[in-house]
Amino acid sequence: MSKTNFLRRDFKKAVSTKSRQIVAMYRFIVITSLLHCVLSGAIHAQETLDPVVVSQLSEVIPDAEQEWKYYSREQHIPPGCLSAKGLVINSEDTVSFYSIDKHGKTLWTRLSPEEMEPAFVRCSRDGRYILAGHYDDQNNSNLYEILTSDGQILWSRVVPSYHRIRYWIANSSEYIVFVRFLTEYDWTYNITVVDIDSGQNLWSKNTENVALVEWGSDKLAYVYRDSLSVLAIDTGELKWRRSIDQMSGSSDAIFSNSRRYNLVPSEDGTKLVVSATGYKRKERGIRVERVGVFDQKGQLMWESENKAGTPLGITPDNRFLVSIESLKGENSSEYRDQLKLTNMSTGAMLWTLPGGFRKNGNWFVFLKDRLFLCFTSRYRGNLPRGILMLDLDSSGQIARQTLLPIHGIESFSRRTEAWLSKNASAQREVFLVFEGGHDWGSYFIESIGH
Repeated sequence: MSKTNFLRRDFKKAVSTKSRQIVAMYRFIVITSLLHCVLSGAIHAQETLDPVVVSQLSEVIPDAEQEWKYYSREQHIPPGCLSAKGLVINSEDTVSFYSIDKHGKTLWTRLSPEEMEPAFVRCSRDGRYILAGHYDDQNNSNLYEILTSDGQILWSRVVPSYHRIRYWIANSSEYIVFVRFLTEYDWTYNITVVDIDSGQNLWSKNTENVALVEWGSDKLAYVYRDSLSVLAIDTGELKWRRSIDQMSGSSDAIFSNSRRYNLVPSEDGTKLVVSATGYKRKERGIRVERVGVFDQKGQLMWESENKAGTPLGITPDNRFLVSIESLKGENSSEYRDQLKLTNMSTGAMLWTLPGGFRKNGNWFVFLKDRLFLCFTSRYRGNLPRGILMLDLDSSGQIARQTLLPIHGIESFSRRTEAWLSKNASAQREVFLVFEGGHDWGSYFIESIGH
């Protein structure tokens, strides 16, 4: 064999060996990358929105029924609410609040005081109390009244409205929570908790909080700058405070100068989702969006990137987090929304579902293994507006999609009430759906478990 052929053979052998090494290396890199993606939740199912359209809720849930429907040509200020005695509505036409029963009979009427207009109405979870608000446009103030389900006024107070004010009846139906600007030209907020029966202030606190929520039945949680604080709802006592900078992870972000926060609590008060927008510590102007989950002791369970995500809620079993992401379309001025399900224990994304959904927590409801969402926009031109129901299996995957069309859906809420079955005391879920147009409105009352 010539020297040239010998060298050529060794060269081919060396190249072949090197090629096999390179291929093996790339296989290792690909397998490692895929494993990392699986563990981190980067690989997930891209679901297709393809629901079965039904004409009534009982086609999906056997024990569901539409108890009654109320149609009116008055100008309403949605949403109304359900008390223990009937439907409570605020009407612009009659400048009043009134309650009706399932037969359309008016149970009671409360006119707004002179120079005031009805602004809102809220019912407690147990249906015993009603929080009604009247707005005075000239004096920039609100009159708040607490009524029983029979329409009797327990107490009232006038509160300066200034720019923004938040208010709600606590989950326990024992307190009213007010959050408002302290003065017209100041960014200081005031948090006041009031006894629902007497109207007495239990405690009051001033802070520059940006986000505040009720957490379970005994806590309030809020964010001020880079700190997450948790208070006892009955006394205002500080339970614990944690820095949310620990959510930055490898992004090296800080949140002290941000005012963009979102808090989503679990129903049982054991988990709290915090999403925040911060900035790179060493690179000014570069925005970072993060999300983290804290337990009831203030321990951070996990944190991750939260690009364009808005957390909506946690399933009752605390296993999954539902969020909405707004993604830019082909046109930079257009956005498309998609629903996202995340494992609450690990932060791994399970699936995404494109569609048109409301980003407001009041527009979706969890019941056991079923998710109810307000579907508000046409998707690819062939689906009507209405209530979208997603049945989840034990692993969180979508087992069934169903859509109940409601042409002009404007609001969607729920109340849990006790009822006596043949065997034992149980609970049923009552849904109130408002369908509205320019000069008309219809209220649907649906129940499950009746």
